[in-house]
Amino acid sequence: MKYLIIIATFLSLSFYCCNPGEYAKHQGPDFDEYISVDEYIDYLADNKYDHFFIPILSPDDIPQLLEISQSKIIIDNFPRNPLSSYAQRENRLGFVALWSIESIRKSFGIKDMDKYDRFPSQNSVPVSADSFYQVNDSDSLLDRFADKYKSWWKDNENKEFNKFRFIDPLIGTGYKWK
Repeated sequence: MKYLIIIATFLSLSFYCCNPGEYAKHQGPDFDEYISVDEYIDYLADNKYDHFFIPILSPDDIPQLLEISQSKIIIDNFPRNPLSSYAQRENRLGFVALWSIESIRKSFGIKDMDKYDRFPSQNSVPVSADSFYQVNDSDSLLDRFADKYKSWWKDNENKEFNKFRFIDPLIGTGYKWK
């Protein structure tokens, strides 16, 4: 009887997974299509972004993301890496904007990129670069991160993006993304 229940459970899950309509309902829209940075920011700021994945963004979107990079608004609907074992429940809008810039920086120009490749790290959480321990994601730390990204952009915005995208804005801060 025990094996019959296991087989029935396995078969029902198999049929569920094979139904593309059911799968699509849980994945959100196909982010291989472009979503404007304005739409992305609006969804985030309104706390209505209900998709796991980071949309395809470009270096042209960085100035708009920097505009909200110091926002202390707490949101609980934002991109999350489904491959991460850390369940991040909420975050400041500014950290999510900076993490999105990090996504642009690390994924720009990659051919045949899938939606998982757009994640610059496991989570949009600051950690100590030396120990990989999560640090207090305070308002002052957000301001420090935002200042570093703004300086990185200001120092390089007139250059070809591929020439400076490999420069880590957080170098020398003692922090990185989890």
